[in-house]
Formats: sequence, structure tokens, C-alpha cells
Amino acid sequence: SQQITIQKFMQGLVSSRVKVSALEIEQEMKRIIDFNGTVEFLLSEIFVSFSNKTQDDAYDIIKSVYEKLKKGADVNKLIMLYSDSMNKNKNGEIGWISQNLLPNEILAQLSNMGKNDFTTPIFKNNGFQIIILRDIRPFININVANPNEVAQIKNMLEDKIFNEKS
Repeated sequence: SQQITIQKFMQGLVSSRVKVSALEIEQEMKRIIDFNGTVEFLLSEIFVSFSNKTQDDAYDIIKSVYEKLKKGADVNKLIMLYSDSMNKNKNGEIGWISQNLLPNEILAQLSNMGKNDFTTPIFKNNGFQIIILRDIRPFININVANPNEVAQIKNMLEDKIFNEKS
């Protein structure tokens, strides 16, 4: 009982000092609305750099990896053997990326892929990349015309921001 009283006192002390402004909530809400109805992709990569080899050598390697993938080779083994990516020890995982943040060239390929499919080799300014689609999920899907749904999201955002600050 005394423990609960102390805990409530401390929560009151923290909440009296932590304020969440309407502007903070509106900024988060705008970000959510910008991404409303989009999807996120869980991506991995095989990246072959030409910082330590010629561009032609890098292309030959990525082309060979691509051919091995087409024949059903183990993606994770190929990542460990050939990738120069910093995330190669994590199966090349890049993470969840919203479709709004991807270049059109990559998004066009991903839109026609299923889980565990891979892109054709992509030229980058410092190497070649093959992207592996690990999973897809909706980013968020809210009905902005429904005031109750919008109010619920705003309340959740206020709690989230409050918890991050306290």
C-alpha cells in the first residue's frame, strides 16, 4: 500500500514536469497521414563494392551471385561469401523500409516480388546490390475521415511521446 502511494506520487511528479505539445502530436500525425495506406518492406542485401576491386570485377561477382540465386542457392550463404555489406553478419538485413523512402527503380522491382524473391543487380555509386524481399506489412491504414479513429491515434501518439520524454 505504501509502495503504491510512493509510485503514484512519483508518477505525478514526472507527469507534472513532462508536457506534450499539440504541435508535437500534429507533427507525428502528419507523418502518419503521409504514410497512410502504404506498405513497408523487410529487406536484406547482397552488396559488392568496387572500393577494393574494379567495377568490372564487382559486376562479374554480382552477376555470378545473381545466377546462383536464380538456381536456388542459399541466400544467407551467398551473403556471407560475397557481400561487402556492413550487415552481412545479420543475413544482410537492412530492416523495415517504407515504400515512400525507396527509389522508384527499387520500388518497381519490389512491387512485383513475393517473399524471399530478389531484385536484378542494381548499380549504385560505390558498388552493385541485390535486394532480397524478406517480408511485407502495411505501414498504417487509418480512416482520416473518421474523427473517432483520428482522436484515438492522437491519444496513442500523446502517450507515446509522453513515454519517450519521461
